[in-house]
Amino acid sequence: MTKYEKKEVIEKLEAGLKSGLWNCHVPGLHSVILEEKLDGSLVRIFFTDSRHRLNELFTPTGHFTLGAHNHDKELCFTSLYGDVLNVDVVLSRLAPNTLYQYDFQSALTTGEFSLGAPKMVGAIILVRPIDGVCMQPESVHTVLVNTPHAAWLVEEGPTVPLQKQIYSPREDLQLSKEGLYQSMSERNLTDIQQILLENIRNAEN
Repeated sequence: MTKYEKKEVIEKLEAGLKSGLWNCHVPGLHSVILEEKLDGSLVRIFFTDSRHRLNELFTPTGHFTLGAHNHDKELCFTSLYGDVLNVDVVLSRLAPNTLYQYDFQSALTTGEFSLGAPKMVGAIILVRPIDGVCMQPESVHTVLVNTPHAAWLVEEGPTVPLQKQIYSPREDLQLSKEGLYQSMSERNLTDIQQILLENIRNAEN
């Protein structure tokens, strides 16, 4: 997978954003598309605003703030600004932590979230800076964001056949798409383009 340098990210941003979604997965986390490749894979920027709660790995009810999950494609990450950490969830029967694994379908593809029955698994949780991390489709992760405003680039590989799963420390996980995945207007995209460019350039100085 080709790794984009920040200079290329700035050039693609200057050319304009393709589309975007407010509250992508959780409130305060947003996504915009820089490029769509011939194989359908995307180059995206995820960014946060001050409403996010991703500085906490778990909610007060004991679930992940952003549910740990796998993907159906290879991913590589580049930090653009802010303090972003990748949280690796390594599954192992001998691991000290207990999680519950749910087969999962996203509301983005089906219109509503759907979850299978919980299955108990062991896991080790490891935290590292997100910059330069590449993940295989079967890898499981979530993120921590320690600043109000942050952004990171996500480069996707082609889609592979794989059951998507989401994980929680509890066996009573419920998901709602209310308020999530709201399309951005052309005006939104223009405003966000300028905000991202300004913040990325300031982080380089």
